[in-house]
Amino acid sequence: MPTYDFDFARFIFSKERMRVLLKKADEIPIDAVKQRGLFGKPEECANRLERYAKAGVEHLIVNILNLNEDKAGAIRLYGRPFSRFT
Repeated sequence: MPTYDFDFARFIFSKERMRVLLKKADEIPIDAVKQRGLFGKPEECANRLERYAKAGVEHLIVNILNLNEDKAGAIRLYGRPFSRFT
């Protein structure tokens, strides 16, 4: 079992932590986001995700952001093509 320096299960997204994370996010070069980020239609994201799987990635944290705030609908929509990785 791998060990991690960061305990994701205990991380709490407080308003203060989100403020710090968003400030840090502004420092990430946009080219890095475009190269490594997953964004687009569900099948497009799944195809990019497949590249990570083929490279040996076994664990990934996904946060689905959508503008219409229907998180449950977005999870269902993206969950279908992403399910091939479970």
